[in-house]
Amino acid sequence: TPEGRAQVRSQMGLAQDAFVLIHVGCLSRANGGDLLLRAFAELRGENPKLRLLLREDYSPEGGFVQRAIDSVNQSHPGLLTPEIIGALILLPSAVSLGYAQFFYGVSDLYVAPFRAAAFHLPALEAMSCGLNVLITGGGSADALMLPGVCFPIQAGPATDFEPGNPAAGKAVEPDYLAFVRQLRQAIKQRGQNTVGAVERQRFLEKWSWTRAADALAECVGAKGHSDSALR
Repeated sequence: TPEGRAQVRSQMGLAQDAFVLIHVGCLSRANGGDLLLRAFAELRGENPKLRLLLREDYSPEGGFVQRAIDSVNQSHPGLLTPEIIGALILLPSAVSLGYAQFFYGVSDLYVAPFRAAAFHLPALEAMSCGLNVLITGGGSADALMLPGVCFPIQAGPATDFEPGNPAAGKAVEPDYLAFVRQLRQAIKQRGQNTVGAVERQRFLEKWSWTRAADALAECVGAKGHSDSALR
């Protein structure tokens, strides 16, 4: 509810008129963490009330957020100023879905400029909580594209994620300038949600765990029947 959103924002120290971007995947290169930080820094200069909410995640090499910051500092020295870093909001790495809905609820746009992702489940979570989504097109996320809710980021053709190492899989490179333009437009059009809750829910129902389980059970049943026929 608007009241609940205002209350949680107040508890988090967020201005009621702040525009909050959210990304809860790990901030890896595959997920486009460097692109997201660069775009945020650029647009924060135009809109001082822009904030970015991230979920911290860890690997044996350390936290993904700090590694993404280090990567941008190396490629674009001076871009991530202390003021920009201070505008980031970090969530703990382990967040239950019930708890996460509060963070989706205080946000304005879910953003995922990934280079390589099998399927980005948080995009569906965000859509189910009423958020619009900006996510890389031309890959697995194309199945999520509901006009007026989920918008594709332009990307180049698929290439090896690690040049010379086909085993690492394929990746696409989001068009950074187009990505920034889309973010800028989304900020200007804040609150202009053209898709109703009923239409949104109807679309999301096909991604429910019940339907997924039913489809899996049907496949397993068909496989079992086929094996029996061969005996």
